[in-house]
Formats: sequence, C-alpha cells, structure tokens
Amino acid sequence: MKYKADVVKEYAGVPALHCLPSQVNHIFLNLLINAAHAIAGKGTIIVRTGYDDKAAWVEIEDNGSGIAPEHLDHIFAPFLRPSRSARGLGWACRSRMGSCRAIGARSM
Repeated sequence: MKYKADVVKEYAGVPALHCLPSQVNHIFLNLLINAAHAIAGKGTIIVRTGYDDKAAWVEIEDNGSGIAPEHLDHIFAPFLRPSRSARGLGWACRSRMGSCRAIGARSM
C-alpha cells in the first residue's frame, strides 16, 4: 500500500472499546485494500476516528474513482465486482460486518 497511496491518520483519541480486535482489524484491512484498488496511480487514503457520548466511529476516505451510484445499494453483496478489473471484496466485508453488528457496530 505504501507505493499506492499516502495514508493520512486523523485520530481523535477514541477511548478503549469492547470488541474483537482481530475482526475489526480484518474489516479495516479490507476497506484499506478496497480504497487502494480504487486509486489510479498514486493517491491518498485518509483514516479518521471520532467519538461522542453515544458512539465511536472510523471513516476511511480515498481520492479514487468512487463507487458508481448504481452499485451503492450493493456494496456488501458477495463478490461484487463493478468492473472486470475489480477484485470483489464485498463478501469479506459483508461477513465481517455480521461479526461487528454482534457488538453493536454498523456501516454508514
């Protein structure tokens, strides 16, 4: 990834959370890989964290080509491949989201 994008970290001091770190790490890895795949040439990926009295969150932003509007409702569909060159990590993200929902996480 270091040859594909600069990763900018904007962390907001999130407090300790009750979770399964290996599953959360796997989700973040899949999202970062998807972000890198969306970038043509060299780009930027921004990872932000935040929290309030109700929730903590992570945002991952890239300056890649984006998701076509017709695919937005299906981004967690198994093996989604919006283009022939896409690698299709929809299933990996979907299966990990099920694990995260068990601890109260949700995708936005």
